[in-house]
Amino acid sequence: MKLVLGTVQFGLSYGIAHDGSTLGDSALSALLTQAYEAGIDTLDTAALYGNAQARLGQLMRHPFDIVTKLGEWQPGQARMQLEQCLSALGRNQVKAVLAHRAHSLLAPQRLGEFAALKTEGLCQQLGVSVYSPEELKQVLDSADIDAVQLPANPLDQRFFAMLPELKARGITVHARSLFLQGLLLMPQAQRPHWTANAQALERWDRLPGEPLQRALDFASAQTQVDGWVVGVQNPEQLTALIAAKAKAKPDSMKALACSDVQLINPSLWPTS
Repeated sequence: MKLVLGTVQFGLSYGIAHDGSTLGDSALSALLTQAYEAGIDTLDTAALYGNAQARLGQLMRHPFDIVTKLGEWQPGQARMQLEQCLSALGRNQVKAVLAHRAHSLLAPQRLGEFAALKTEGLCQQLGVSVYSPEELKQVLDSADIDAVQLPANPLDQRFFAMLPELKARGITVHARSLFLQGLLLMPQAQRPHWTANAQALERWDRLPGEPLQRALDFASAQTQVDGWVVGVQNPEQLTALIAAKAKAKPDSMKALACSDVQLINPSLWPTS
């Protein structure tokens, strides 16, 4: 099981469990070193993550692989947007560039200029971040990609039936939302009121052990996922994450799979 350090928290207040705090520069630099020395050698970032890329460019002291994402671009602007990312990161090339929205790859003109980013040596892989299996199927039918990022956690197992096809095509698979934006780690009493009758969460809560360890047990069972994008707010959370990874015992938790998109898709959550 490989962990990929998510960086959205370094530039934005993100996630239902985020406490609003932001690491200062010296603390962030130390956290990046802590991650790298623990074997976490890949960072996941994006143009839309506030000043996260600029902070990484200033504070990285180790040769991380970097996966970044482009926001929706107008025809002719993909290269310009990536060059802005590279400038902020202080790099000439990144490991992978993903389209942040799948529909960006469904227009032939945009797809052509996206493909040119790899041809011109600005990245080693091209891919897409998706939110539903239907989106992923559309992209696979229309584009030749090297990498995909998709949501997965004990409740959201929608994409797992597609993993054999992705691996057969040689596509690198990164999974995000392992903790469902922190919802799976929150005590029941602290969760938003709209989760009160969620039977899937009740099944999750009844499992033995600490929530963080259970989530890492689940991740370690998914052998066709190449990396799990996880975010932390402070060194203590990173230390706990590394410890849970070391103790992980594979558990597929297939019985927890939930089809209620109102619960497993954070973009559909109530905003108040």
